[in-house]
Amino acid sequence: MAATALLKEVLPLQDAISTSSAKNRMRTAGRELDARIERAILAMPKAETTKKAIEATQVTAVSVDSAWLKHCVRTRFRGRQVNIAAGRATRADGTTKVVAYVGKRVVSAAARLDHFLVQQGVKPDERVTVISDGAGEFVKAVEGSQFARGRILDWFHIAMRFRAAEQSILSARLQKGADWDEIAREIKSAKWLVWRGKGRKAIPRMKAINEELEKWPNQERSTLLWSVCRAYAYVESKCWVTGQLWGALSEGSAHCQQHCGICG
Repeated sequence: MAATALLKEVLPLQDAISTSSAKNRMRTAGRELDARIERAILAMPKAETTKKAIEATQVTAVSVDSAWLKHCVRTRFRGRQVNIAAGRATRADGTTKVVAYVGKRVVSAAARLDHFLVQQGVKPDERVTVISDGAGEFVKAVEGSQFARGRILDWFHIAMRFRAAEQSILSARLQKGADWDEIAREIKSAKWLVWRGKGRKAIPRMKAINEELEKWPNQERSTLLWSVCRAYAYVESKCWVTGQLWGALSEGSAHCQQHCGICG
């Protein structure tokens, strides 16, 4: 509400001001908002490090992602694009709050994340589970945060690989081969295990699917076999990155899956 009031004050668009004036006033408003946040960051309480941290009571989890905004006239404005990072906090009462900033335009992404968490009621001795993909900017933000516990899960790419495998079964059913219903159930079970923090248990199941498909000569170059191999290899390669994730997701998987929409 404060930001809206400020924009109405400095951007009187009803007076039909010029486009350049609107841009200048918006930049002025943006700089003032950034300055306020930076002052608030300096006044934030420091995280408690002398005793074991506990899970936050007000915030269940925070999911973060980013997207590129590009100029619509590509030929005239090449390179004019910005990266918007956004986070959504799921609160214990079921409500959500959103934060966003322009990548590489803030002094510290980690400090912005901490400021947002403090605003949501996170205390110095509490920590919040942050779920994101494996993008470098998120890894650095979480590692530099005082109140976030890094839980990096490249959920988007994992979900896409499982989806590709499931869709490939549709065309595979037209061919002679394995028990396609059983294969579909096994793929679904492996995905279920991954989303519930049991990725290492999912790997043997996916390997067994791969071995079953390899028994059929007509599946050697099939899209299904290729999709299963990609999903299997990808999940296995992520286990070392997310060594603590499999257990961490088990702690609050019900909340994360219900509110953060990572189940696919």
